[in-house]
Amino acid sequence: MALLGAQSAMQAYQEMMYGEHKSDPATRERWATLLKQYCRLDGDDAIREYIAKMGQALGELFHALRVEFADLLWRCQKFNELFSAGDERLVLINSKAPLFFWLVQDAGLIKSY
Repeated sequence: MALLGAQSAMQAYQEMMYGEHKSDPATRERWATLLKQYCRLDGDDAIREYIAKMGQALGELFHALRVEFADLLWRCQKFNELFSAGDERLVLINSKAPLFFWLVQDAGLIKSY
């Protein structure tokens, strides 16, 4: 399985979360595997490779951005799992922490159903 590029990683994430087969566990797992492979942090080996190809400053910056991108993908997935699960989930979270989730809804971060 080849590593994804940044643009392909975003397309994979969008397909996994919103695509036609988003409810198919096998398809989601395939996309998740590719994304994890893309976001795998190889530590010193990765930094050395980036520096060799891009120079010291750009290589270190690219590695830092890649770490941030991996974190952002994870946070987006968790946000979608929590807030995009439908009416039942919103009723549950609103019953457990109504003020907090009202503020989140009021800020427009989740849909009101």
